[in-house]
Amino acid sequence: MAKLLRVDGMVKFFNLNKEHTKNILVEIPENSEEQSTGLMNREEINENQGMLFIYDEPQHLSMWMKNVKFSIDIIFVNNRKIIENVIKNAEPLSSTLYNSKGPCKYAVEVIAGFTDTYRVEKGQQIEIKRNLGSLEGE
Repeated sequence: MAKLLRVDGMVKFFNLNKEHTKNILVEIPENSEEQSTGLMNREEINENQGMLFIYDEPQHLSMWMKNVKFSIDIIFVNNRKIIENVIKNAEPLSSTLYNSKGPCKYAVEVIAGFTDTYRVEKGQQIEIKRNLGSLEGE
């Protein structure tokens, strides 16, 4: 099973009825260099893992797949933690820019197919838990 470099927190997903649907463990890039690197040069992640990008202010976000070896779904989230839009099956090793449809403060990257499996879509809410310490018993 693939591992995150760090477990910095958890993202909880809720459906449109505000029912909890899924949790994932996330690595949170803490500076611009880590944000630029993202999931580059990793072999894989599984459906219980992801990367959470947090920005200081809501803005139009763009993500790319340079040196990312596997397909992912990208979830753009506004400052109220409501999903603005979802990009499915972003192409590995591509320089295509994938953009938020409005100002967003967060982006969550998960393995491709996650958003279909857990029915993640625009208008749903997420919850973020940071600095939970060791979540995997390490």
